[in-house]
Amino acid sequence: MYDDSNETVGVSVELEIEVSGPILVADSESGPWGVDAVFNRDLSGRLSIPGTLLRGLYREALDKINRDIFGNLREDVCESTRLFDKKVLSELDAIVRGTIENNSRQADSWRFPVVFSDFVSTSKVPAPGENVVTHNSLNEWGSALKGSLRVIDCPVGYNETVCFRGTVTCVCETNSNAVSFRDNLVAMFTERTNSRRTKVIGGVVPALGQFKSIGYGKIMGAKIIDTFSNPILPNSDNSSRVVKVPQPLEDAFSQVRETSLRPLAFNVKWSVLDPFCIPEKIVKGNVYESTDYIGGDILKGAIAGLLRRACGLGSREAFAKDSPVPLCRIFDSLQISTAFPEGHSQIPSSLVVLGQSVRDLALMDLEQNWRNLAAAGVPAFYPDWKPKDFELIVRHYSRANVPRKLRVRTAISSDQRSAENEKLFANRIVIPDGHVWNSRIHINPDKNNSFSSDELAEAMTHLHDILDSKMMVVGKTGARVKGLIHEYIFHEKMEQIVENTYRQGREFYRQRFPDTDDGFLAIVVLKTPALLLDWRNLAESSGFEGSQDQMFQVYDEAFRELSDDRFRLVNQFARHELIGGYKAWSMPRIDVEGKPYNPILLTAPGSTFVLRSTHNEFRSISKVLERWMFQGLRPEQSMLRKCIEVAYGTDINNRYVPTNGYGEVQINDQRHLELRFR
Repeated sequence: MYDDSNETVGVSVELEIEVSGPILVADSESGPWGVDAVFNRDLSGRLSIPGTLLRGLYREALDKINRDIFGNLREDVCESTRLFDKKVLSELDAIVRGTIENNSRQADSWRFPVVFSDFVSTSKVPAPGENVVTHNSLNEWGSALKGSLRVIDCPVGYNETVCFRGTVTCVCETNSNAVSFRDNLVAMFTERTNSRRTKVIGGVVPALGQFKSIGYGKIMGAKIIDTFSNPILPNSDNSSRVVKVPQPLEDAFSQVRETSLRPLAFNVKWSVLDPFCIPEKIVKGNVYESTDYIGGDILKGAIAGLLRRACGLGSREAFAKDSPVPLCRIFDSLQISTAFPEGHSQIPSSLVVLGQSVRDLALMDLEQNWRNLAAAGVPAFYPDWKPKDFELIVRHYSRANVPRKLRVRTAISSDQRSAENEKLFANRIVIPDGHVWNSRIHINPDKNNSFSSDELAEAMTHLHDILDSKMMVVGKTGARVKGLIHEYIFHEKMEQIVENTYRQGREFYRQRFPDTDDGFLAIVVLKTPALLLDWRNLAESSGFEGSQDQMFQVYDEAFRELSDDRFRLVNQFARHELIGGYKAWSMPRIDVEGKPYNPILLTAPGSTFVLRSTHNEFRSISKVLERWMFQGLRPEQSMLRKCIEVAYGTDINNRYVPTNGYGEVQINDQRHLELRFR
């Protein structure tokens, strides 16, 4: 339970570490010709030490001295510092196997609470390969091994020092804990003298990087440049707020308090402060390719984790409906959409490349005009696009060019001081480089009216502070993320968005069916994967052969159900992907022998569907459009439950739903008409 007198604070320590040369923190990518290993650098060319490296050294040092992050002695090393407690893993594995009940597990697991940003050098250094040294590996008699000569980048030479600066963050339960954490952090990286001042005692983390055993990367000391602390939870009088809300948002809060108007959604700009890796799929075992977008479920999980720590809840414990924290009371009614980098446009599958031009077939009658299309050249659809075709397409559908970099880490044996076998992990991380990600937070309309105006305004204010705290972390690398609410969408604004979409659909209808009465068309493009098809309709036992007519029929049935029979399918340009199944479940491991693969069939992003309304009543059409645009496509619940039961053999929660970022759409983009094939 949250206690105002014992305030939870988020602490950010700007730390500077002095390191004596030579140093080598090798880059995973190749350097200049003739240099075997180059120092890791950021995009500006400064030396960079990955935060995950320092975080690992810090955790290892705490284990060795048997202390927690506040300097206190502790009995159980594993529970306090490790990402997962071994007891939790064993019991979680037993739950999946069905040997114990889910509700019998009392153990809890928390991610290690300290996050290190990448530390970069504060001074100018030579270019990669400008200063090098050579090394030979030695055998047990001290002789050089044949063929072991290595040329190594050495920007910091012998008897030289360089300072690296970065940020360390942690959520502390009390202000006294925050002070202890800060002091203990510096002590871990700083040499100090004993009580008689006759002998220098090295810091608990004595060195970093490669070749530490022969004197490389010796840490000379650390000092605090600055410290920031933000209360995570507001006091009852809101006096702990340290973030000034922009005036337009203060006006929105006042509007909520003083009137019956309630925001239905708000647009958020996200800034990621560190390189991140959010893998979509595992490729070749241990290579994680990061997506350039951030799922709404990941962002909501980051907020929830911060709130649970601040409220003293377990990592799986639900928020109480009568919680004293307003944001906790409304949290379950929030839905966060996927955050795409600014400038991102979803490319629809209805696009084709004809020679040196790009055309959209969504508004084309394929049966009547197929010969005209063939006469214009050989159309290239998405699977056949070459790099030169993408160059044509990005003129109309821009793509954010977010930098990426390969970063490899290994588990080091403490006994042999070498990389352990089968413990190498490669992440192709995304470098934020000043990019901004856009998403929308939607309030469930069924629950919106259950909160008072004051309660909703307080929750909105608290959410703004949480997003601005820089305490949320995402991805495998624990990257810090910051959010800024820049626009509130009230009912009037939402009606305007829906009305513009409806007006565009009327124009699409006149272009597609010029000889008929006025009607409405909705061109729906998936921005994220969606679970739309019932597996029972795709089984061979049901007579399904995968023909074009059968695919049209199953999608027509799906959208009739999604729209409450208000729309029928006119055309579809769908792509598919398989995901999940027994053999894709990697942690914890389960017995897969003798069990079918049973993956789930998802409709891929970019899939395009042309839908025709069954009647022209604006009110009924607008309800469907509003639900799809702000809440996504959610199939009938029994079908979702059946899919997950067949795929995993148990009635666990299905993650392929809009609340987790699946089924997000864009409707009636003007470019369908601008690029229409005539």
